[in-house]
Amino acid sequence: MNKFILSCDWGTSNFRLRLWNNKANTVEGEFKSDYGIHRISSDINGEDKSSPKREKYFKNYLKEALAQLSESSKIDLLDHIPIIASGMISSSIGMVELPYATLPFDISGQSLESHFLKKNEDFPHDILIISGVCNKNDVMRGEETELVGIASSITEESDEFVFVMPGTHSKHIYVKDGRVIDFQTFMTGETFALLTERSILKNSIKSPDGLFAEKYVQHFIDGVSQSIENPILLQSLFSVRTNQLFKRKNLNENYFYLSGILIGSELNAIKTTSSQKVIFCCNGKMKALYKFGAEKLGLANSSLFLSEQKIGLAACRGQYTIYQKIIAKA
Repeated sequence: MNKFILSCDWGTSNFRLRLWNNKANTVEGEFKSDYGIHRISSDINGEDKSSPKREKYFKNYLKEALAQLSESSKIDLLDHIPIIASGMISSSIGMVELPYATLPFDISGQSLESHFLKKNEDFPHDILIISGVCNKNDVMRGEETELVGIASSITEESDEFVFVMPGTHSKHIYVKDGRVIDFQTFMTGETFALLTERSILKNSIKSPDGLFAEKYVQHFIDGVSQSIENPILLQSLFSVRTNQLFKRKNLNENYFYLSGILIGSELNAIKTTSSQKVIFCCNGKMKALYKFGAEKLGLANSSLFLSEQKIGLAACRGQYTIYQKIIAKA
């Protein structure tokens, strides 16, 4: 089994390539860019997804990224190290469109769909592309691979988990007896961006400089409380406007009040059981906000917030774990 893999996380808006040393459990080098799948697909100018030209275009960008990674990591030759790719690369606008795996799926990664591209003289890297997962009403691409990596590092004893992955499109993933049985997507981050940048509420809030400060905690909790007292989100949101009109909160305080309404609304949707552990996968300001939200909603005693390192390495660990499973079956 390879000591190294090249971990490729290719999202809609961003690209990341890392050299993963599985024996040392470390990232030896990294290259990031904003050349996400949406951008590269637009540059291809509608080339058919099954076209050899499309595959070549993606590989040409991978060559550029590999050169940058080689330079930054001071490793002269990365040839023949396999590339394991997840995210939107397997979507309809990706390098190759793959079907979604369906529920339930094993968090060991063994039941995920994948596609193998063999190396050749022009591109001396095997490429393993990992697909996403769907249920009747929802989809995810990328988070399933991170989940495999996170699950491999969890030591908590429980038969039931809810993994909460905050972000532009937050995911709540329900796991029972080692299998994903359901998941939901919440447009929390995207809705916050739209409201703060394009709605009438943009004039009622202002993002404060610097990190989340203690003086804003109560205003965030006030927003969470509002989401509990009035769970009709479209109605609760207008209270941000009236806070400003009636001078109940200043613009900075209202910014966190709005955040509290949205995060509270998201966390209110968690379906809890007495034996369940809620695992939060977030760092920085989001970690602080979701902690306060979990406490207000009575989830603190059953919650675990993962370390920054576990979250940061989740995709690499997941990709390597899935790669091992697939190689073992070959």
